[in-house]
Amino acid sequence: MNGSLTYIKQLLTSNKRPQINYKVHLIAWSIFIFYESFAVWLATGIKGHVLSYALHYALNIGIFYIHALFILPLAFRKPKQFIWRVPVLTAIEILLYIFASYQIDYFLAHFTTAIEIEDLKINNWFVFGSLWRGIYFIGFASGYYFLNNYLKERTAKAQLEKQAMEQVLKEKDTAIELSNAKNAYLQAQINPHFLFNTLNFIYSQTHKTQPAAAKAIILLTNIMRYAIQTDQGVAMIPLEKELEQVRHLIDLWQIRKKQVLNIKLEYDESCKTVLFIPLVLLTLTENIYKHGDLTEPLAPAQITISFQKDILIINTHNFINTGLKPPGFNSGLENIRLRLFHTYGDKAKLKYGQEPDNYFKVTVTVLK
Repeated sequence: MNGSLTYIKQLLTSNKRPQINYKVHLIAWSIFIFYESFAVWLATGIKGHVLSYALHYALNIGIFYIHALFILPLAFRKPKQFIWRVPVLTAIEILLYIFASYQIDYFLAHFTTAIEIEDLKINNWFVFGSLWRGIYFIGFASGYYFLNNYLKERTAKAQLEKQAMEQVLKEKDTAIELSNAKNAYLQAQINPHFLFNTLNFIYSQTHKTQPAAAKAIILLTNIMRYAIQTDQGVAMIPLEKELEQVRHLIDLWQIRKKQVLNIKLEYDESCKTVLFIPLVLLTLTENIYKHGDLTEPLAPAQITISFQKDILIINTHNFINTGLKPPGFNSGLENIRLRLFHTYGDKAKLKYGQEPDNYFKVTVTVLK
């Protein structure tokens, strides 16, 4: 709220000139001049000289814009000094207006027939008439200035209210997403002790008779223990820990398929100590197995990780299994996108898509 009031105060005391719609102003002045001239003619029957009208109205319009666009912005530039700046600058402006009005009459009297020289006098009638005329147009200019600032204030207030409403809606959406995430977590939660005790029992019953199945159980236990532990409030972990689980996942899938699967995991040694959010690399690896074709020796899937100049880059590249596209093809990737955004904001980017020759590529870049 304080920021909003400060912004509006700055807007009101701003030295910026009001925006002018020249077409509207031209029409408004034309109507005003016609109305005033016609009213004077009806009231007095006097028709003034065209040149006199032109010069005096040029002076009147000039003082209007000088006061609205220069004098008042200058007076309000320092809010604490406007009490004396406004009357002082306005008084100087009126004196100059009276002087300029006399110069116009002097020119009309000596170089045209619009005014007789005998009528050119500086008397009370001339001074008070010019004074009233100057105050009249300065008053119009002041009204225009404050009306323009009021419209600015109203526009600024509407913009602030719009931003506040957008923020409320954004916070509401975030709260809904958090609630949905909590519900999903509660629905998927399993007692870890029950799960691991059951897996240990199965392992103890199979490790002698079916060593391959027993090894698969151990690998699965390690992966699930890691997933459960990192899902319980662990924000960042060294990437080395997840790389270990990725190797477990590769071994597990190879046992399940009973064949050597063509997948390569390559990474810089410097990546091991980089702190990163968990389960991203595991999800990318799982996507390769779920949607990729790993049977082509000449087209192995690749997972490459590098860390250079404070930028972590994760690339996956695999041949697409065209015969298997289950629902939710990109659900895991969208989950990764949301997690990256909530953790790193604009510092993280996720790009993925199909490339020529039926390849699918995913790139994750994070500025640490």
